[in-house]
Amino acid sequence: MIKATLRNPALRKRATQFGRLVRHSAVTPRAGSTYKPQLVHNGELGVTFIGHASFFVQMGGQNITIDPNFARWLFLLKRVRKPGLRINDLPPIDLVLVTHAHFDHLHRPSLRAIVHHTRRLTGRAPTLVIPHHVFDLVSDLGFNQIIELDWWNHYRHDG
Repeated sequence: MIKATLRNPALRKRATQFGRLVRHSAVTPRAGSTYKPQLVHNGELGVTFIGHASFFVQMGGQNITIDPNFARWLFLLKRVRKPGLRINDLPPIDLVLVTHAHFDHLHRPSLRAIVHHTRRLTGRAPTLVIPHHVFDLVSDLGFNQIIELDWWNHYRHDG
């Protein structure tokens, strides 16, 4: 089966590209710096890029993370840039939004760390908003509430 797959030129090219990516990430020094987030006042909007697909959003007095991923490694791939923020520098998080269940967007250790961080600061855990059929992947992480949305559903978070 594997020999037949590697005879396919398109798959062989992809396997070669992935091998180069793994080697490149392994030998490339991790660059970048982490910063403390610039906090905004209740009436303002603040958006901070953390890295890859992760954002920290401040809106309406609420602190939100989108696809939080603070990992140094993702399986075989080393993160070549440091996350722009450290979890311990974040204020308590009210809501976490995970856009889809790919391992680089739904990073269980980062989600668990946000729960612990927020619980340490406030005594409560944040709310998690996830796509439909993802509940089983996150149900054991300690979130206060998990909102599972199907296509075209919506959720209003009142804090």
